[in-house]
Amino acid sequence: MDASTLSHDEEAHRRHRLVGLGYGLTYGLAYSLTAWGIDAWVLARARAELAGAKLAVGLPLLLLIGAAAGAVGSTRAGAWVGVWIGAGTLTGAVVGVMPYAGLSLATWIVEPRLWGETTYPMEHAGAARLAFTVVLTACAGAAAHYFISSRWTTALRCTQRERGIPLRC
Repeated sequence: MDASTLSHDEEAHRRHRLVGLGYGLTYGLAYSLTAWGIDAWVLARARAELAGAKLAVGLPLLLLIGAAAGAVGSTRAGAWVGVWIGAGTLTGAVVGVMPYAGLSLATWIVEPRLWGETTYPMEHAGAARLAFTVVLTACAGAAAHYFISSRWTTALRCTQRERGIPLRC
C-alpha cells in the first residue's frame, strides 16, 4: 500500500463518518420534531405552560442516539441493521417515557419544591403504550437502515472522485 492509497483510505473513512453522523443527526432531529415538535407548537398556540418541555428534554437525547447510531453504523458495515434497530429501540424508550419522566424532570426544574415527587406516574396503560412504542420504533429503525443505506450509497458515490473527475450520481 503506497502513501496515496493510504491517504485515499483515510479520506474515505472520514467521509463515511461524516455522512453517518449527518444521517444520524437527521434521524434524531426528524423523530424529535415529529414526536414533540407538533405537540409543542399546538400547546404553545393554546398558551399552555411548559409547552415545549418534552421537546426541550427529548431533543438532545434523540440527537445523541442518532449521532451515535450514525457514527457506529458508518464504521461497522455488517452491524448496520443491528445498530439502527438498537437506535430505534432506544428512541422508542425515550419517546414512551417522556410523558412521565421527561415532564416530571421539566416540572422539577421549573418548580424545585416538587423535586423528587412523582408528578406524572406511569400506570399500566402507559407501560403498555411504552412496550408498543419500543417495538414500533425498533421496526422503524430497521426501515431507517434500509432507507439510509440506499441514500448512503448514493451520497458516497456522488462525493468520490476518480482521477480528479466526480463520478456520476
